[in-house]
Amino acid sequence: MKNLRAIPSKKPDKHSKRLKRISPGAAYLYRAVIIPKMQEKTVNTSEINMDAFEISDIETVYRYCGKNVAVDRPENRVLYELYDRLQKTAPLISQTKFL
Repeated sequence: MKNLRAIPSKKPDKHSKRLKRISPGAAYLYRAVIIPKMQEKTVNTSEINMDAFEISDIETVYRYCGKNVAVDRPENRVLYELYDRLQKTAPLISQTKFL
């Protein structure tokens, strides 16, 4: 999982652009806080420009990520249910024949 997070992706740029249209402050928070945290980096509040966003931008980023970025968003519920069922199912014992 760590290795997958290290792979550069164009998706953060896409989300950043979308957030910038909603609110420049929300886009800043996404770039300065969310992306580094997804990469398991430390984010110090002393490094964040508190003048770059409004308090309402925090809620904006939270809602945006819940609908568009989070793995457990409603669109993925079916995948979670399938994963749960597969995980709870005991593996079948079968014989494998090689040619």
